[in-house]
Amino acid sequence: MIKSKAPSYRDGFVQIFDLRTTSPPGEVPVEELAVTPAAVLRYKERMVGLTRQELAMQENINISHVLRCPLCAGVTTAQIAVLMDDSQHNIRKVQTVDGTGPHEMDLTLERVARPYELR
Repeated sequence: MIKSKAPSYRDGFVQIFDLRTTSPPGEVPVEELAVTPAAVLRYKERMVGLTRQELAMQENINISHVLRCPLCAGVTTAQIAVLMDDSQHNIRKVQTVDGTGPHEMDLTLERVARPYELR
């Protein structure tokens, strides 16, 4: 009987934040990060392959990181990922990984041009 090795996520923690609009009605919408993260996940950094990088560049996306995390159903591309160094990234793709023991997902991240204020 073949036993699958438990995955290790030793590269750090990523916080997943929702965006919320904080302007009064009738004003220009201002988005900021929610006060508390929607999820905090351990991750393992993955290599950004040449094919993935070239496909993203065709869509004007500059991939900064690919993270492998335990599967979390609430993570979407409408959220912001904050790494341990407080760098903020748009989640560009959430991809489930088939064939692994515990369910996992890959998050494709792009650095935010203008960071949101952390509270």
